[in-house]
Amino acid sequence: MVNDNSDPSRAIGAGALVGLGIAAVLVPFCFFAAAGGHGTYAPMIACFPYTMLSAAISGRIDYLPLVFGLFQFPGYGGLVGWSRTRSKGLPIGFSLAIAHIGVGITAAIVAKNGGNFLR
Repeated sequence: MVNDNSDPSRAIGAGALVGLGIAAVLVPFCFFAAAGGHGTYAPMIACFPYTMLSAAISGRIDYLPLVFGLFQFPGYGGLVGWSRTRSKGLPIGFSLAIAHIGVGITAAIVAKNGGNFLR
C-alpha cells in the first residue's frame, strides 16, 4: 500500500474490504463451530472477543454486540488503512492485536468462571 497522505479514504476503503473478507470467512466458521449452542464457543471468543465478553457478562448474545462483531474486522481494516496513510500502520495494528488478545483472554476467563456458555 502506498503512503499517500492526500487521500486516506482509499486506504480506509481498502482496509475495510480486507477486513470484510476476513469477517466473511470467520463468521460462518464460528457459527458452525458453535453448532446452535451445542458446540464450542472458543473460536467465537478468539475471533470476536468484544461480542463474547459482553455475552460472558450477560449470559446471552445480544443483538447490539452481535452487530458490533460483524463490523469488527472491517473496522480494524479501515483503522489500519487510515493509519498507514499517517505512517503509523504497524503501531496501530500491533495495538489492535494486543487489545483483541487481551479482551479475548478476559472473555474466556469470565465465561469459564461464570459458567455461562464456554465448554
